[in-house]
Amino acid sequence: MNSSNFALDADGRVCMFDFSDVGVLSESFAGYTLKGYDPFFASVASYLDWVDNPNGYSMARVRMVLTMMADPSLGLDMHGLPKAKTRT
Repeated sequence: MNSSNFALDADGRVCMFDFSDVGVLSESFAGYTLKGYDPFFASVASYLDWVDNPNGYSMARVRMVLTMMADPSLGLDMHGLPKAKTRT
């Protein structure tokens, strides 16, 4: 995601767009993603008027397990499609 993918509409609400990849995420996943380590995205999240994510703690714990024990991409590429299998 790039900072140029954000704008304000006529009512002052934040709009997010990225036409190279289109997908739908639940508010829980979108909020968790925006409240990550990048200060810009965290500041964008503060303007979205979303309620606190009740799943945030659980999502953080699952992330730790996936990072330590599994492929964090779950075998998917950046578009959410299965990665091509490589022959060894």
